[in-house]
Amino acid sequence: MKLLMALAVFAGLFGLDRSAGQASDAGKTGVTITDEPNDAPEFKRIYVKYVYPRNVKIKITVTIHTFSGTRMTQGELTQSDGKWVLFEPERPADKIIDPVLLPMVNEACKVILQIDHDFIRDYPKKFTDAAGHTWVRQ
Repeated sequence: MKLLMALAVFAGLFGLDRSAGQASDAGKTGVTITDEPNDAPEFKRIYVKYVYPRNVKIKITVTIHTFSGTRMTQGELTQSDGKWVLFEPERPADKIIDPVLLPMVNEACKVILQIDHDFIRDYPKKFTDAAGHTWVRQ
């Protein structure tokens, strides 16, 4: 019921636009950004950055979405052999202790958090629902 009410409210605030551009790249930062479809405007985004300590490919994935008016973050570091660790992007040193890898992860997280901060600060005007419809504020 809450979902229907939320969609009704947003239907009044937003128009429907079928154009979709889900993935983008933030240019020189090397961060790939994917906007995830959702039914309420969570503005869920997945940020991916690769780093190469000791010539090993490491994937840093940071997922950020809005829940109850707050931006929630989750980080995941995946090694090329499939091993992974979850961490908080604001405090990667709590889980990542490798002295070579930690500065790279710290820098990537700072860049990602700043990109997301800029995205939210600019007040996003559209979102894509789970059915693939893009809603645009008029």
